[in-house]
Amino acid sequence: MAAYMLIRQASIATLTDDHAAVIQLAAAARRAPGPTEPKLTTLALQQQAHGHARLGEFRICFSLLDQAAENLRDHPAAPVYLHHYNPRTLEEQTAVCYRDAGHADTAVTILENTITATAGNETRDRGHLTAKLAVTITRASQPDPGRAARLGMDALAIARDTGSARITRELRTLDSQLLGRWPGHPATRDFTQALATA
Repeated sequence: MAAYMLIRQASIATLTDDHAAVIQLAAAARRAPGPTEPKLTTLALQQQAHGHARLGEFRICFSLLDQAAENLRDHPAAPVYLHHYNPRTLEEQTAVCYRDAGHADTAVTILENTITATAGNETRDRGHLTAKLAVTITRASQPDPGRAARLGMDALAIARDTGSARITRELRTLDSQLLGRWPGHPATRDFTQALATA
């Protein structure tokens, strides 16, 4: 329980962009005394990796992600309170780390495959993944603002239906990317207007 609470605190630190705190809290979760559920350790590794990626410490990030993937393969079972955590979740975070590390093309492929593997009734998750994919496409070696904006519109429709703050947060990042790099593109104008009225 102590490890789980530390991981929840790390999640809150992620939302406030306090990346050093994310690292410290996730590392503390891994050091929690007593036996720890293996999948909880995997989640802590993922959280810590994400914090390092945001600080530009990519060698450490990918080393931790490798440990997380290995741990998840060795211990696929999970308690009820971690039933939502699975290889797809880890793949999503791995894609984000690749994106942050400047390997957006790899991240695009991972996210596309993850969306394909996501069940159609998992609407909120599909919306969040789609929004992440849209942002990642703007950072690819051959960015496609039109496709990014179309995906953004799809995710925005889901955000409206579900009231998802995490989708909306990702879409604000997309809006900044589109306005910063393609301010005169018709797709940028349409997406910006749609987001402003959401």
